[in-house]
Amino acid sequence: MPLLRLLPFALVGCASGAARVGTLVLNVDPVSTVDAPDGLLESTTLRTETSEGALLVWQDTDAAEAGLAALGLINADVTWLDLPVEMVDPSEPAADVPYVTLVRVPAPWYATRGMVIGRMQKAIPEYEAVEGLIHKDFVLTDDRELGGLYRWVNREAADAFYDEAWHADIEDRYGVPADLLRFEAVDPDWP
Repeated sequence: MPLLRLLPFALVGCASGAARVGTLVLNVDPVSTVDAPDGLLESTTLRTETSEGALLVWQDTDAAEAGLAALGLINADVTWLDLPVEMVDPSEPAADVPYVTLVRVPAPWYATRGMVIGRMQKAIPEYEAVEGLIHKDFVLTDDRELGGLYRWVNREAADAFYDEAWHADIEDRYGVPADLLRFEAVDPDWP
């Protein structure tokens, strides 16, 4: 049985062979990547008040599937994230990412994958101006969600961004509140 759930639609989501795939693995012991599997681009141990896990970014879906198997995470609670567009602040050191957030909202019913990726690319300058944001991967999921995977210099920077106005804007644009997950990064390990 393959680790990746293949999509019943072709509009948005992780496609077999997709470039840059994220896997959010929760409710597992910290993942050791001392002997990093081939294709692992980034590994960050995450903690919430109730669980621990890891954010693992891979060069493609095939590497993610093989790497999760090599790490013994075949039966883990894995959220698959297609990462088609990224924004990196070159002035911030990538090795110091103490806070991570994942935002997801339902994609509009009419949104094609190309349309969504085009809007993501146009939004890059907006996120380059966000104070305290080190890195943002724009996200598509196999549940027809879109959003972002954000790496922050600290929790305060994230809290300042996710203010009441941000929440109101998201609900106004998408008709529902955002699914916002917050994680403390513990001993980030970026190969």
